[in-house]
Amino acid sequence: MEGQKVYDKLAEKYELVGSKHFMDMIKVLMTPDEGEIVLALSKPMTPHELAQKMNLDETKLAEKLDNLGKRGLLFRGKTQFVAWKDSHQLNARTMFSKDEYIPKEVFALRRQDERYASSPHSEINRWLKRYEATGKQLARVLPARLALAASPKIKPDQILWYEDVAQIFKKAEMIGVTDCNCRRIYGRCGKPTLTCFHMGKNIIEYETGRGGRMKAVSVEEAIALSDEAEKQGLIH
Repeated sequence: MEGQKVYDKLAEKYELVGSKHFMDMIKVLMTPDEGEIVLALSKPMTPHELAQKMNLDETKLAEKLDNLGKRGLLFRGKTQFVAWKDSHQLNARTMFSKDEYIPKEVFALRRQDERYASSPHSEINRWLKRYEATGKQLARVLPARLALAASPKIKPDQILWYEDVAQIFKKAEMIGVTDCNCRRIYGRCGKPTLTCFHMGKNIIEYETGRGGRMKAVSVEEAIALSDEAEKQGLIH
């Protein structure tokens, strides 16, 4: 498939047809040949299955798939690979990769990106449309744990577990933490960066297993990081 046609198909796949930002970004993130692999992986496949489908050498393809997984461009299971279903995962997993797998141009493009404020193709606008359709909020602010603990009028048994960061961590099967992408990309404040928490064994084992930036932390470590973020004025 001709190079530009591959990128056009990727824009269709991620519902970003007409977005100049996406087109600039995708050309930096992957070659047309790699884009064809991503397009072919609309469902999970082993390297052997994909090699047969694309008529490619299985050994060389397996190396490419491993590299695409480390770069965050594909999801890697135990034996199969599959393309991300939406642009949010593509963006997030790319940035959660180690520096050696992130093209330097990505940071410049992300800093130029005004999709949150102006682009009709932006992911945030799709989230807002979902809210309009369902009436359900997509995010919520949690009370500051240290402020709750310091309040003489609030007893511990009055705080619901899902309003208490420490209790949320204690209920988590596994906790992972990685850098805040906003501060890494835009660098607009000197606040702590190790503040992006993830909970759930599958995603954390995936990220650490592929050699990404995320690291698993204990409940105590997570609370300490969270408390420091609160002291710096950051909001959960």
